[in-house]
Amino acid sequence: MRRPCLFGLFLVAVLCAGASARDDAVVCAGLNDVMAQPRAYLKTTFQFEGRFAGLGEIYQPFFTVFDEFVHANFAAWDAQNDLRAADQYAQKCSLLYLARRSGKQIENMFGLKRYQRFRATAVVQSIFGGRPFIEVIDLVPLDTHYSAETHLRAAFGLAPPPRKPWCPWLSCRAEARAPAQHDAVAAAPPAAAAAARREETALARAD
Repeated sequence: MRRPCLFGLFLVAVLCAGASARDDAVVCAGLNDVMAQPRAYLKTTFQFEGRFAGLGEIYQPFFTVFDEFVHANFAAWDAQNDLRAADQYAQKCSLLYLARRSGKQIENMFGLKRYQRFRATAVVQSIFGGRPFIEVIDLVPLDTHYSAETHLRAAFGLAPPPRKPWCPWLSCRAEARAPAQHDAVAAAPPAAAAAARREETALARAD
């Protein structure tokens, strides 16, 4: 009589372990997919790559689990978005949240530069007004050795910033070629091009 009981306990343990493994599975998905079909990803852990767009102050404490005293809000584009296109530049997710007491994760998020790429693991915790409210549980910055200007140029498909030459003669030649580097911005749609120029002006002032 003991053997069937032991076998039954073993079978139950195997089934429970399999169910737990399925629950803990991480799905690879883009931010655009999650925003388009939020209910398909509700309570699902997924991994995505994005570009940092900035901090935010969007909270719905009575309808979602996120509170400004507990979570930091930020926005990001899907890494696949072509930011030179006005519609894709406007298509960003502004409902990403990270616990303020997450230690290294919150430091990584606050250290991101605009347009910098990152990889994150997240869960859609709530849906309100047809939009997903996403909790980020892990965030890893990518391209950490690049400057803010390089992130901007990579996002808009521009050439990397020219290296500063070591002699005045080369500096004059570099300045003569400089206007050609803005051709990609000029070819972009008006909204995206204007955004790129504003970012370049801000970077120039910061330098």
